[in-house]
Amino acid sequence: MSELKMVVTDLDGTLLQDDQTISREDNETLQILGEMGICRVAATGRNLFKVKKALKPDDPFDYVICSSGAGIVEWNTQKMIYSIHLDHQLVQELIDYLISNHFNFKVSDTFPDNHNFFWWQDHECPELERYIQVHSKMGRSERIQADKKYGSSQFLLFFEKESNHFEEVKSILSNQFPTISIIRT
Repeated sequence: MSELKMVVTDLDGTLLQDDQTISREDNETLQILGEMGICRVAATGRNLFKVKKALKPDDPFDYVICSSGAGIVEWNTQKMIYSIHLDHQLVQELIDYLISNHFNFKVSDTFPDNHNFFWWQDHECPELERYIQVHSKMGRSERIQADKKYGSSQFLLFFEKESNHFEEVKSILSNQFPTISIIRT
C-alpha cells in the first residue's frame, strides 16, 4: 500500500458547515495533515470570488481548485498557478447554438474574473432568474448581446427543477462540440 500523499475535499455539503465555516475538528485534522507533509486540496465548483467568501488565506489548504477545474490557486500565497479558458471561436459557436436551440444559460467570464457573467433567457426559468438575482451582487451581470464577443471559462445551462433532460442534452452537445467537458452540478 502506498503512503498517503494528498487529501482532496469538496466545500459545499462536505467540509463547510451550514454557517459556511470549517469545524474546529476538521480544521485541526487539516493542520495535522499538513504537519505530516500531506498535500491538502479543496476542490469546488465555486468561483474564486465565492471561495474567498468562505475560506481565509490562513485556512489549512495547500491548493484550491475553483470553478470545477477552471483555475488552481496556491492557497497560502494566493497565487493563481493554473487557469484554462475556452477558445473564443468555440465560445461564440456555443452561444449561437444555445440561443438558436432555445436554452437558458449563463457564460462565465474567464478565470479568475468568472464571478462576472453574461446570460441568455429564452423562456421563463425561475432557476436562472434566481441565479441572476443572487450572483449579480458579486460581479458584473449582462444579458448576452449578439454583436459582442465573449471570453469564458465555463457555461451553465439551466433546466427546470423537475426536468430529466440532462443526459439527452449532454449527448447532443457532446456530439456537436466534442472538445468540451460536460458535468452535472
